[in-house]
Amino acid sequence: MLKMALFNILGDIEGLSFLELFAGSGVISLEAKNRGAKPVAVDISSKNLKTKDIKFIKKDALAFLKTTKEQFDIVFADPPYKFSDYEKLIHLVKNVLSEGGLFILEHSSKLDFGSKDKRIYGDSAISFWYKEEL
Repeated sequence: MLKMALFNILGDIEGLSFLELFAGSGVISLEAKNRGAKPVAVDISSKNLKTKDIKFIKKDALAFLKTTKEQFDIVFADPPYKFSDYEKLIHLVKNVLSEGGLFILEHSSKLDFGSKDKRIYGDSAISFWYKEEL
């Protein structure tokens, strides 16, 4: 349900660069590719990766954000349940977003990070920020 909602909100993403952090199986990146985006998936492990159709970088998400020179139109992050470095993540994402870029954070609906646009889906929520709002 959340994946469908996310892509309905995003609309046409054809040709956009798309970064998925904490990618796990890469299902969000695969959907982005199916919709014409150019995805990059980052995860510390490749054991859950379900596809070879996307560019995958095996690295810690925060370490990737600190070292990459790439810029992305959309960054989507779905950290693990026990993740605690949200503030650091939000701060680092700004450096990889292109002008007018969009950051999307999936998290527990019990958490709030001050986004102007937070949508709740049961126990999960997705918060949205444009680069200028970070």
